[in-house]
Amino acid sequence: MDARHVEAMRRFEAAYPPHDDGTPAPLPGAGALPWGQVRVLLDELNDGPTRDRYANRAVEHGWSQDVLAHHIRTGLHGREQVAPGTVPS
Repeated sequence: MDARHVEAMRRFEAAYPPHDDGTPAPLPGAGALPWGQVRVLLDELNDGPTRDRYANRAVEHGWSQDVLAHHIRTGLHGREQVAPGTVPS
């Protein structure tokens, strides 16, 4: 196994640590994504809530790894602000 993969697994465990009893933590969105997309999330985002938001969006919209990376690098989450006076759906 490649050292980069081991490091990515360590970052994954740090991002989604198991519960105190050792059971796996729930993975919002990321649990339904291929490992390559999870690696993009871990490589590009340090903020857990932002990472989870992109993971959920990727699952919801069926984004490929390249599309996910594009949306992260172009700051989609910053552009998705709710307009003043509107109620989010």
